[in-house]
Amino acid sequence: MLRVAVSGYYGFNNTGDEAILLAMVSTLRALAQNVEITVFSRSPRETGRTYGVNAVNRWNPFAVAWALLRSDLLLSGGGGLLQDVTGVRSIIYYLAVVTLARLLGKPVVYYAQGVGPVRSRIGRWLTRIVSNRVDLITVRDQASKEDLAAMGVTRPPLVVTADPVLALSPQQIAPGSGEALLARLRSRPGDRQSGGDWEQPAAEADPPEQKEGEAAKRTLGIVLRDWQDHYDFKRIVAVVADRLVREGWEVILVPFHYPVDLQVCQEVSWLMQEPNLLVRERLPVETLFSLMGRLDLVLGMRLHSLVMACVMRTPCVGISYDPKVERFLETCGQPVAGRVENLDAERLYRELVGAWERRQEIVSRLDQVLVGLRQQAWETASLTLSLFYARSPHRRVKDGYAVRREARGIFRAALGRKKGAAK
Repeated sequence: MLRVAVSGYYGFNNTGDEAILLAMVSTLRALAQNVEITVFSRSPRETGRTYGVNAVNRWNPFAVAWALLRSDLLLSGGGGLLQDVTGVRSIIYYLAVVTLARLLGKPVVYYAQGVGPVRSRIGRWLTRIVSNRVDLITVRDQASKEDLAAMGVTRPPLVVTADPVLALSPQQIAPGSGEALLARLRSRPGDRQSGGDWEQPAAEADPPEQKEGEAAKRTLGIVLRDWQDHYDFKRIVAVVADRLVREGWEVILVPFHYPVDLQVCQEVSWLMQEPNLLVRERLPVETLFSLMGRLDLVLGMRLHSLVMACVMRTPCVGISYDPKVERFLETCGQPVAGRVENLDAERLYRELVGAWERRQEIVSRLDQVLVGLRQQAWETASLTLSLFYARSPHRRVKDGYAVRREARGIFRAALGRKKGAAK
């Protein structure tokens, strides 16, 4: 049995990272039968129950060391772990886990990492020293590869793939949960706000019925996060959202990192003068995927609100607080309305309306782009397993795993691409 340990930002109720874990688990299981996965999580019981994996407390050094000792391979990442914008302690933790795995003699793969920005000297030094000792690096965009090269990471094979979440498809998501969520929000007047005041719920209120001949409202989902000391962007989003509501749109504010994002969603909801819907509960990843597919348009700051919208073929517009947002939207041909520190209301409105008017063109482009991105996302898992079986071919025969391609061939192809790029 192949035993894989997974290190990342799991168990923190961050939908983006939970979606990454869902994608990693599903792709690894699709390519390797009976693989045993152990996740380092802040909430190990919930993680184990949700994904059907083993899970240990990420803060327990003895549990982490024992899990690594029992594992055949460590996967680090699946998200933006190698950055120190949120604090240098974060990058030190993830690199420490990698270092421990190498000390125990375990192969290490950076799994579709998003890299940067790493600004501190200690962060850049540690990244170079530790990363040059891992066995394979896959990154989710070209800029991440360039960031690693700029920090002096040269030794391991370095392959550009795609965000793990892009390996998922709409067919894997049950459509009913998103529709049920919207129906529940619409049926509870207490969840609908107007002008900063809660409306009192009516007893036994029924959802409003659509009148015959009346056009269905277009639904805009807004996914925001607080960023540093910026506040004015919330007022701008509220102003534009009010304008769209007056033009017939329905606005729903969705916290992706619960309860961290709930505060910013509440603030925008209170700033709005028109009725809006606010999700006040933590939602499962599958429900949020389903919701993204049910919306007509998504305005997102959180990277994975945009990734999930694209997976579900929903047009989206981004507000950038980090280069990773712009990188992804550029890849998918989706618009960026501006950066959080200088967001302009008129431009934001034009980008949202323009995305809606070009929705058919956007979806057609997504259908084309996602084919390649989905293949790259699957390649991350394939390369990972190929690395292990290329080094331990007897395990492949003994365990009876069916890897998608020949192990040695695919790993050598990765090395060939690296050499070709160097020339």
